[in-house]
Amino acid sequence: MSSGRASHAVAVALTAGALLVAAAPAAAAPARGLCVDRVALRDAPGGFAIAHLRRPQRLVVLDRTAGGRWSLVRARRTGTQGWLVSAVLCAPSR
Repeated sequence: MSSGRASHAVAVALTAGALLVAAAPAAAAPARGLCVDRVALRDAPGGFAIAHLRRPQRLVVLDRTAGGRWSLVRARRTGTQGWLVSAVLCAPSR
């Protein structure tokens, strides 16, 4: 294998490994529910509404803003991803 191909193969392997490591915590995170009947899912903290979620939607928290006010979530059923105010999330279910 030439050195160009070898370095490309190493870069692909490292990228794939990083993607798997990054996805692992979200997959292992417990599902959270909504504590409100309906909430807007936004494209960014305080941004435009891109969807509306209703109870009993189950969500996985992927990230939070530094102050914890906003959470980046993914809906388990549809895979829709966006930001919402953290206060509307119920405690994790086991």
